Amino acid sequence: MMAIYVNHTERLVLQLKEELRKSLQFDNTQGRMERVSEEKPIDCTDIHVSQGSGIYTIYPKGIGRINIYCDLDTHNIRGGWTVFQRRETGEEDFNREWIDYENGFGSLRKEFWLGNSKLYIITDQGRYELMVMIEDFKNNKAFARYKSFKIGDVFSNYKLSIEGYSGTAGNSLRRNNNRPFTTKDRHNIKFTDNKCEIYEEGPWWLQETCFGANLNGKYLKEKSVYYGGIYWYDWRKSYKITLQKTTMMIRRIM
Repeated sequence: MMAIYVNHTERLVLQLKEELRKSLQFDNTQGRMERVSEEKPIDCTDIHVSQGSGIYTIYPKGIGRINIYCDLDTHNIRGGWTVFQRRETGEEDFNREWIDYENGFGSLRKEFWLGNSKLYIITDQGRYELMVMIEDFKNNKAFARYKSFKIGDVFSNYKLSIEGYSGTAGNSLRRNNNRPFTTKDRHNIKFTDNKCEIYEEGPWWLQETCFGANLNGKYLKEKSVYYGGIYWYDWRKSYKITLQKTTMMIRRIM
């Protein structure tokens, strides 16, 4: 009888241990799941691509929460893209002052500039690549991709830093590399050719010489008689063939 009682007790102890082990394992799993769910996205790279493109809330380090537009459809194998510029209809005025470009303006679902202060904080979180998508008034499309993209802080006047071009649009942005951001009320460069002031009428990382890119120029019709439009020089080799649609977006390199 004693042996039977001991064996029964041992089985009960083993059963209780197994149930406790499973319970602890479940709790730990739940804990891991809760921690994952509590991790907040710092950019669109953290948004699952199955959710589809649209407006999301991200939590970049240092500025709390902001709403942004995530492109989760374009080359999305490595995650979503954080869109920071879009032109498509000309309804939004892009010839704005420094404070507007610093804080951002426009509609995330239409035309907008995210804001240089936000863009600096986001790109300061890690390594980012840049995708530029452009389209002319005949619906021809091209793209430029840069393996590295970053802008400096306000003390550098949000200086642009890019490298590693590939694509079909041409490397026009190379001429704007290492240039500070300039607006109509804050001129951070001096043109070597006075004609450049006519060609470059939109806030941008302007270069001292002409020929480059400016996706924040005036919204004009193709082959306009005016300069100062939206252009990517190396694609069409002209200032006067302006663009209909543009998108600029970044993605964190994991």
